[in-house]
Amino acid sequence: MVEILVVISIIALLASLSIVAMGHANRTSNREKTKAYMKALELHLERYKGDNGGYPRPKDGSEAIMTTVRGNNYSMGGAITLYQALTADGDDAIEDGDTGSQGQAGSMRDLPVYWADADPNGSQRISRQADGKYFIADGFGVPFQYKVPPPQDPRNAGNYDDLKSKYNNPTTYDLWSFGGDDENEKAWIKNW
Repeated sequence: MVEILVVISIIALLASLSIVAMGHANRTSNREKTKAYMKALELHLERYKGDNGGYPRPKDGSEAIMTTVRGNNYSMGGAITLYQALTADGDDAIEDGDTGSQGQAGSMRDLPVYWADADPNGSQRISRQADGKYFIADGFGVPFQYKVPPPQDPRNAGNYDDLKSKYNNPTTYDLWSFGGDDENEKAWIKNW
């Protein structure tokens, strides 16, 4: 009888260690996937800038568009802007745009598709849909966060200092993922 209890205890201990190890491996995998997505985003944003003279600028107020993932609320306005700009599927989240997404990369036939892998109908899980909106998600399924500073007036030297207090990259854009830990900024994956 004692032998059976010992065996059951050992099995329970090994099972709990396996669960902890699997959780750590899954988190590490999601972080690495997020880093790869971020590198791809940076590459495609540079292509977009080369063709359009600047980075896609989210509409004013877009940061107020929220979604809930695993019980936490996230702004998804910047992630919607990224999705639309890089897949040519709508532009109503981009400054001066007015066409909504159709859920199909290239639906705006007159615009180039910069990141075909972000098509929600493709094999990648880079883009997601929530509340009728398509957005670019990190490896954890959470919207990437994206901000672009307003255009700078070269005649106003103090403008740069003001922007530096609001943006980490006042001449380009801020792009980040919470990296699976919304509270600990050290765990975030960011381009600054």
